[in-house]
Amino acid sequence: MALGYLSDDAMRAEAARWRLMIAPIFATTGANTKLLLALELGLPIVSTAAAAAPFGLQSSFTAELGTSPQELAALASNLLRDEEKAARLGKAARCAALCGDPSPSRSRWPGAALCGDPSPSRSRWPGA
Repeated sequence: MALGYLSDDAMRAEAARWRLMIAPIFATTGANTKLLLALELGLPIVSTAAAAAPFGLQSSFTAELGTSPQELAALASNLLRDEEKAARLGKAARCAALCGDPSPSRSRWPGAALCGDPSPSRSRWPGA
């Protein structure tokens, strides 16, 4: 579905309805601002290593990263079926963007009090 031009407020309202963001960016020369809104809203991201690198997103911890359109489709499909994992990825990616590195290898990361616990028991889905 093509939405055409959207104002910032309209784009934010539209993205707030999404369950995840797919960004099939296979080559880049810098940070892709398309991912910023997903990070801000805590949406789980399905993308590529090229798109994730400027943001420090890690495969299976802060995003699902694939290497082909088919793999991206499979990863997105899996996330749509696994709402706990999707919520965990979205929260961890938001925390990484806002607060630093919440990787499992760090026992306490900057901003932990602000971002909270990105554990599977915390869900971002409406009605959860």
